[in-house]
Amino acid sequence: MRHTPVYICLILSCILYTSAQAQVWPRNRDSLHYRLIGFSVPQHEKATTYTLQVFPYAEDSRTILASTPLLQQDDTGNHIIATVPEFGKSYCWRVLYKKRKHKYIDSTGIFFFTVRSNPYSDTNITKLRILTPASDAHKDLMVFNDNSRTLYNMQGEALWFLPDIPGISNNNYKIRDLKLTPQNTITFLSADIYACEIDYNGHMLWQAPDDGKVSGENMEHYHHELTRLGNGHYMMAGNKTMPRKLPEYVSRHTSSERKIYAGEDGYYIDTEAGTLIEYDSAGNVVWSWVSGEHFNDSDLFTPLPDGSLFTDTHLNGFFFNEADSVIYASFRDVSRIVKISYPSGKVINSYGSGYSHNPGVHGDSLFYGQHACRINNEGNLYLFNNNYSRRTWVGKKPRSHIVILKEPQGDSTEPQLLWSFNCDIDSFASGHSTRGGNVYELRNGDILVCMGAPNRYFIVNRNKQVVWNALLELRRTPHRLITPAYRMSPLYTDQLPGLLYR
Repeated sequence: MRHTPVYICLILSCILYTSAQAQVWPRNRDSLHYRLIGFSVPQHEKATTYTLQVFPYAEDSRTILASTPLLQQDDTGNHIIATVPEFGKSYCWRVLYKKRKHKYIDSTGIFFFTVRSNPYSDTNITKLRILTPASDAHKDLMVFNDNSRTLYNMQGEALWFLPDIPGISNNNYKIRDLKLTPQNTITFLSADIYACEIDYNGHMLWQAPDDGKVSGENMEHYHHELTRLGNGHYMMAGNKTMPRKLPEYVSRHTSSERKIYAGEDGYYIDTEAGTLIEYDSAGNVVWSWVSGEHFNDSDLFTPLPDGSLFTDTHLNGFFFNEADSVIYASFRDVSRIVKISYPSGKVINSYGSGYSHNPGVHGDSLFYGQHACRINNEGNLYLFNNNYSRRTWVGKKPRSHIVILKEPQGDSTEPQLLWSFNCDIDSFASGHSTRGGNVYELRNGDILVCMGAPNRYFIVNRNKQVVWNALLELRRTPHRLITPAYRMSPLYTDQLPGLLYR
């Protein structure tokens, strides 16, 4: 009989060992920024049950196996999603292969990993305090909060935090619009400069080029929102400076936050126009829209109540209804939502305050200084109504609302208010938000609300019952929580496999 040479056996052993190691997650001695972990081991052809065991950290295998597991969890497959107890701890783990659930037939080796700590995930420093526990309808829900760049469960426990990414994000960078994409990745904006896509492990997958091709400047001034589309493209909000000639009825001596300067044919003021930019995966601009030419003089030059000039419109979010090829763009400082046909860029309709007497704007007094317009599963427009803007004063004690609007039908030009909810729900935080805020309709029709500046978050159902209520608190530390909150977005447990095992 001819025997296989020893060196070939050694090579085959190394290949098999390397292949098995490649199928193990977390990798041995890994350092993680999450305690919600997608454990993975090689499949075993005879196993019907895979039992995960997580132990307190120890270097000696006898000590490890003599201890009681901190966590033991069964699964029918070799991918096991489990949550270890704490951040800032090291752990050991293995998987037992079993047949008919209880008959032990084999096991993996013992592996080690550490879960790092972070001021935002440390509940002694940053606490998501639960005032109203979540109803059973939302037991499978988790939430990304961009203010604390953290993923929480409904009990307010931190599960994952955005890791430091050199040159992109750290604990002093303002993070906005942290959310899951249809492609099971995570997108966010950092420091109003970087627009990024990462995987669950923090690996950079895509970054917007920020080359100024739309703004005509040295950067695009990304802000507020980044959304990955169903076709794999990326759409985001930016800004562009556009000079605007003062109408003859506006004096060049009018008080203004922006400088009025002389031009060849009159006096001008620089205005901030919002941009929408669509990129493909290679970073090429495939579509863009600029708001400047879509606002008339009465929109920009109607004076504030004190007589001063305020030309800002402030794009603060958009929603692309891909099924209907329509984009809704929200402009806070003119209390307006602009409905745009895609890809033509034509403005189909405008909803909001009638302060400028612009005949093309409909729905006066329905909302002011709004954020986060979206379309719900019934095809209606819903938004977070901050209920205050510098152009309009709605009372001595305004209160923010969530509103649902039915868009004009047939010959009608006016949107109809279908539902409204007053955010003044208790005495623990202000019922009014001057900045930030967003809404997400959940799968059962309830609405997840981030109030922005008050750092309050809640879920309300259509019967106007608050079925979850939380406050973000900063506790006993010099660490600086970046405020105000801007957005909270949902993540469901059935989305975890696609995210963790992408």
